[in-house]
Amino acid sequence: MKRIILAMSLLFLGACTNAPQRYGISADNNMALKATGNGKINVGLFSKTADFSNNCRGIYGQLSLPDNQSFEGYIQKALVDELKVAGMFDDKEVKITLSGVVEQLAFSTLTSLTGGGSWDIGLRVNSSNGKSTYVSEHYEFDSSMQVWAACSQAANAYLPAVQNVLGKLIKSPDFKSLVAPKDQTSQRTDSQPSSAVTQPATVARPNEEKLRELKRLNDAGLISKEVYLEQQKSILSKP
Repeated sequence: MKRIILAMSLLFLGACTNAPQRYGISADNNMALKATGNGKINVGLFSKTADFSNNCRGIYGQLSLPDNQSFEGYIQKALVDELKVAGMFDDKEVKITLSGVVEQLAFSTLTSLTGGGSWDIGLRVNSSNGKSTYVSEHYEFDSSMQVWAACSQAANAYLPAVQNVLGKLIKSPDFKSLVAPKDQTSQRTDSQPSSAVTQPATVARPNEEKLRELKRLNDAGLISKEVYLEQQKSILSKP
């Protein structure tokens, strides 16, 4: 009898180890990406500063990711997949590299207000051109009083929650500036109306500073060697 109870307990605990599905592309995100008109975008490391526990309903359930991914790594790969399908990903002839920090990550399988569950994701995305933006998503899903069902529903809800937070990123007014190469953002600054007050030449950024900044980006792995050499040549060719 004890063996039967032990076997049933192990089966129950095993059933409560749930994995979100592998990421699936969002058609809306794909269309929004293509509308930006940019390409040759690489994706760097996504890290996590938020405290996060994958325990579901205490010790009785646990969320795990396919292929031993981290939860922030799942978001990183999701953005790579979105860019690839949109024909905008490039890790060879890179113009822009996007990296991210997950500043908020939490889930609940039973909230007091709705009786359902929710995911909360806060994501900061940094561009190699110096721009940065923050987006967040509160995603609600149906939950259950049964442990195995609630944990399974929480796992299944992570995919659409990630789709939504990436959708907010891609559709954000700041996204085009994130994926615009640095020389383009400089051109937009230079094309201000001529009525603007012209600063003395002595306050212009020296080429030495530009070269040091370019080297810093290269050393940090935020731009490729090819982009580094191309930009270096461009800077050195200017008076």
